[in-house]
Amino acid sequence: MNAQEAYDDLEPDAWAQTPAQERLALIEEVQANLRMYGKELGRADAAMKNRLIGETVQTDAVGVFSTVGPIAAMLVGAQNLWEAISRARC
Repeated sequence: MNAQEAYDDLEPDAWAQTPAQERLALIEEVQANLRMYGKELGRADAAMKNRLIGETVQTDAVGVFSTVGPIAAMLVGAQNLWEAISRARC
């Protein structure tokens, strides 16, 4: 599936009805995948940026820091949000 196909496959109304606990479980699954594949993602990000600029200046560590770091931070924020929503609904 490419990006456009994934986008076209989204069902926003179904997602709006997804319970908080299910959203939290999904966030935890994505976090586990990020822990498992984060270094690979960082390497791929650095390689892509190096190809775009035509020089090898991005290191794997920079790729991890500039890609995995923000994704991980967003996931923690989303997790905190849905935990708070879940507590408020109980």
